[in-house]
Amino acid sequence: MTRAPAVRGTLLGLLAVILLAGGLRGYALSSPGSIVWDEYYYARDACVEVKGPSPVCERAREQSNVHPPFGKELIALGIRLFGYTPFGWRIAAWAAGTLTVGVLYLLALRLFRSAGWATLAAGLLAIDPLHFVQSRLAMLDVFVTLFVVAAALFAVLDRDRGGDGVMRPWLALCGISVGLAIASKWSGALIVPALLPLFVAWAAPGRRVRAALTAGVWLLAVPAAVYTATYAGRLDAGLAGWPHAFARRQLHMLRFHSDLSGDSQYQSRPWEWLAIRRPVAYYFSADGDRYREVIAIGAPFVWWTGAIGVLSAAWTSLRARSAAGPEALVAMCACATYLPWLVLASGRGFVFLNYLLPTVPFLCLGAAVLARRLSSALPGRALVSVVTAAAVAWFAFYYPVLTARPLSGSQWQQRIFLRDCGRAVTQTPYGPVPALGVVVLPPGGWCWV
Repeated sequence: MTRAPAVRGTLLGLLAVILLAGGLRGYALSSPGSIVWDEYYYARDACVEVKGPSPVCERAREQSNVHPPFGKELIALGIRLFGYTPFGWRIAAWAAGTLTVGVLYLLALRLFRSAGWATLAAGLLAIDPLHFVQSRLAMLDVFVTLFVVAAALFAVLDRDRGGDGVMRPWLALCGISVGLAIASKWSGALIVPALLPLFVAWAAPGRRVRAALTAGVWLLAVPAAVYTATYAGRLDAGLAGWPHAFARRQLHMLRFHSDLSGDSQYQSRPWEWLAIRRPVAYYFSADGDRYREVIAIGAPFVWWTGAIGVLSAAWTSLRARSAAGPEALVAMCACATYLPWLVLASGRGFVFLNYLLPTVPFLCLGAAVLARRLSSALPGRALVSVVTAAAVAWFAFYYPVLTARPLSGSQWQQRIFLRDCGRAVTQTPYGPVPALGVVVLPPGGWCWV
């Protein structure tokens, strides 16, 4: 008698977060009705994949070959189905973003054994401004995030199944997901240093060497095979010359990212991401006193409480010397997808806030970890309610500048209230905007213009 209501509650929670995420992300998906930010590369390259060299695509060949092909293939699938239109080139990102919210719900359900806490974690991701914006643009980070969260879910399912053999279906799916994450963008590989130690720690003490070897096969060899397979048919080489062409492409990509230098007015250092010091304005237009913008910005109430929750989870796991609870996975995955950037981005230009996207679902899990701990007492429950309400209010307040809805100049400035951007002139990168300032490279303070 108790199982049926519990199953219904679980399914209703999953359906609710998927409908919330999909509905919010899908409304007016074609706005703005033009190429935005890095859609210049990925949407047009996907168009070339579908139509071949064509004036419609505005290019004759792929230009973003410094990234793997799989994410662009997903964008191309949307173009095949719905044409080379804003809706067509963004629908794959919409699907990936919506699915990520559902997958996070299932992961949180496995970790917390509670539909309520799973709904909270997934609901916070559904209204996260950065994830919301990236789910509405033809860029690669949202695909990386989907497959990273899926890999974490399959890892937990393998743990809960108690698999101890070499053939483990959930572990195989975990390896495939890791491979697809890397095949979307190399940053997907950052999840591997989190999952490998967890698989070893989850094994019985006498079986950890075997667990390490098994996990190594599924989390290193399988992703490598999946990654390689995504290049099938994409290299201009015969069968005999294909390995050389593949290796040459990887070396080209490595050199590009290693030698990348220069400045962008929207770049930021990894330590600035959680502080939301420098959001990225993907789109801006001004027509008199009518402003429209799409800005990739963070959610302070979720990110900061999530970061505290991650630190708390790490301390709990270290103190207990156990990886059995949900805290270990939350802490490991959040740290693995974020901390390496402190080194990788050192001395490199063109590093942006949206690189934090794969960490955001684990910040939502961290917020749920903290909320679950605080909710044992009435003051804690009140605090959780206040922070959740603040997160909802933040999303609602910023919704117009996440979706290019028209605002008056004063309404726009209420949202873009941090403008310590450098010398004052009357020109932004997108055109003249009275009484504002253009950004110097890089901006000196907290700059949201």
